[in-house]
Amino acid sequence: MTTKEKIIKTALELFSQHGFENVSMDMIKDAAKIAKGTLYYHFTSKDALFNAACDEMVRCITQSVIDNASGTLGSKEHFVSGFLAALDYLWDNKDKLRMFFIVKSPSNLRDFHKTHKNLLRSVVSSLHEGIVLIGIERERAGYYASLIFSLLMSIFPGTMSGLYKDKEIYKSIVKEILNNMIGDINEK
Repeated sequence: MTTKEKIIKTALELFSQHGFENVSMDMIKDAAKIAKGTLYYHFTSKDALFNAACDEMVRCITQSVIDNASGTLGSKEHFVSGFLAALDYLWDNKDKLRMFFIVKSPSNLRDFHKTHKNLLRSVVSSLHEGIVLIGIERERAGYYASLIFSLLMSIFPGTMSGLYKDKEIYKSIVKEILNNMIGDINEK
């Protein structure tokens, strides 16, 4: 593991445990056991480091989808199985999602949306393009992408509150919802 990867891994753990606002660059430096100059050599700010941690999470989710999606690219089966692979990754790594949900106040929630706007836009855009690939009209695909993103993001509050206890039941319900939204996966 490179020093940069170690810093990102450490930051991801700290952001997940304490939230973005509650983690300082000094905390990251100390936990990674590196010098301050080394930290700032790789990341000029906490925002830059947070963005790198988000990118790493997206990379892991994407790799999970690539490794586990079945069916032909552009088929409904591929879209649904890829989505379920992403859901699996997020469920199994839900502790990492905490960094997106720990906010102190409503004003911090506005800052949260500003900070995460590019990440959120990227995820919804990827969903949108996947839905267009399976033959759904582009305008309708935008609505579907937003609804499907909401399904994905319900994992954290649902599991942390104890509402969702069984991953397989959750996945079967999500698959049923997806199939109802985009049609039977055997159609295309």
